Amino acid sequence: MSTSRSDWGPSADHAWDDFSERLGQRLIGLEPGQEFEVLLNVLDLEEQPKGIRFERRCRSLRQRMLPETEDSTVIEFAIADTHDALLQALATLRVDLDVIHPAFLDADLGIEPMPTLAGVELLEPCRPRDREHLDQLLDLFFLTHVGDTPERDEDGDIAIEVGESVVYLRASQDAPVINLFCLVVTDVSDQDAALYEVNELNRRIDGVNFFVVNDRIHASAALIAMPLLFDLLNHVFRSMCELVASNDRQLARRTGGRTWAGQGSEAQDDSGGDLHPVMLSILQLDADRPGWMRPKTVAKICGHDPELVLELIKWNECQEMAWRDARDDARLAEDDDEADVCEHERAHAERTKKILRKALKRILEV
Repeated sequence: MSTSRSDWGPSADHAWDDFSERLGQRLIGLEPGQEFEVLLNVLDLEEQPKGIRFERRCRSLRQRMLPETEDSTVIEFAIADTHDALLQALATLRVDLDVIHPAFLDADLGIEPMPTLAGVELLEPCRPRDREHLDQLLDLFFLTHVGDTPERDEDGDIAIEVGESVVYLRASQDAPVINLFCLVVTDVSDQDAALYEVNELNRRIDGVNFFVVNDRIHASAALIAMPLLFDLLNHVFRSMCELVASNDRQLARRTGGRTWAGQGSEAQDDSGGDLHPVMLSILQLDADRPGWMRPKTVAKICGHDPELVLELIKWNECQEMAWRDARDDARLAEDDDEADVCEHERAHAERTKKILRKALKRILEV
């Protein structure tokens, strides 16, 4: 089995493991005088194919690099070392020839996978004939990997709600390409913050690109579908959804924008109403003199008004929940600095809420 891991995720690793097993069985089954080739798929029919030719001799197994020239590398292995020949062949294909997935190879391995059944992952690559065929394959992908046939909008795009955003899948009109795209944040008010956040995301992640257009933050990914690898599409699709769902609210909050569902910098007002001037005074005093808050002093600032204190308690409860959600999102995104900031704000809201409750008790006991 191959010990190398792919940058294309577990689905590609699974395909390489399957290819390794089938190639190993093919090598073991070779009889003296037999040979076969593993070649790279090429678009130019006049181009000499690259790959490996395996030649079974009486007491050895020979590997010859293709195209065959005077300088072609030839390695000879004893029959007992067939496993070493397999490892060498895999290293040649994946490292020297830079093959990213066995679907890009043409080889008669003699052992075919089990036929595909409905509801079972499609392991065989598919070659779409045109856009209509590619759309049919996308429907089949959702049926097998998601469990339902997708609904399409008026443009023919597949729309999937993810978190507080919508991820779209579209088959290209002019090429065998599947485009995934999403409007993550709109109505951005802090352009500098948007550019910074997008650069940070693109620095940390691969496969999905975040970018700013005017007052919007978008995410996109593209997958070449010739051939279409269902496992790879599944990996790209789920990665896109996970990244959008774990970052949309954070991006909206940090850039002064809002998500497709309307959550963002104004979410605080939606969940707890406008910031009351008395609450603003309490926060400003606490920032100037941390730890000054006492139930007696807070009750005095609130004019011993129990209804006002109840309103401030509710506001801080909403703040605590909002910061808890933001902290959890940051942890999912492995942003430890942001998670620490959110936890600090959550703890502050919780502490303020407790002091307000003690202040309310003091007011009611008078």
